Amino acid sequence: MTGENEFYLNAPPFFDLSEIIEWIELQLIGSAEPTAQSMLDSIALLEEKLRDGSLRAYASIDTSPIRPIDQWNWAEFEIFPATPDGRAIRGPNRTRVDHFVVLSLKTYRAAALKDVSQRSDNQVPGLGALEPGYYRVMDQLVFLETNVRQVFPTDNVSVQAESLNDYAQALREIEGGRYFHSHAPHSKADVARMIYDHWKAQNRRPEKTLSTIQRNVSRHYDKFGEGGQ
Repeated sequence: MTGENEFYLNAPPFFDLSEIIEWIELQLIGSAEPTAQSMLDSIALLEEKLRDGSLRAYASIDTSPIRPIDQWNWAEFEIFPATPDGRAIRGPNRTRVDHFVVLSLKTYRAAALKDVSQRSDNQVPGLGALEPGYYRVMDQLVFLETNVRQVFPTDNVSVQAESLNDYAQALREIEGGRYFHSHAPHSKADVARMIYDHWKAQNRRPEKTLSTIQRNVSRHYDKFGEGGQ
């Protein structure tokens, strides 16, 4: 029997951090075109829901096993846009990115942490002298898809934002849009591969994995599908 705090990524379906931020941009921000500001607005809205307890995340903190994260934890952590190697992007004039990292607001001595993978620019008091400081890291964030849809429902989507969804747009571009409403005679995995290859040919979103694309393709057909098998 599994413990109540154990969490397995294969059941039930989940959103990862980049997916939920993209979902919020689509459903609530409704920007004419995704921008750095719409990304930051989406992060702020997500943090608001996490801090008021409307939405629960599951994550690893300091290399612990993935577990439910209580809302009080979000008093210490903040979500930042990040470089592909996971370094936080801070300051003004940010460009829109597809990577994110969750770090503590405070910095700590390395000896106080299990995970010292995210070094800060600050120094902290050590044994007789100052020493480099490190952020606590919240990693492998996931959100239950059913909860995400309750907190950020599709009823809020705008026609303009809907038309600019990356996955919907790709399906319009592939073979004249023949797979927009139905993936038949192909499987959803086949269509995900088509999108992956389409973006690769355009040199777009190389960091999106096939499993991420397939989950979003499934969500697309849940909304727009006509019963294709």
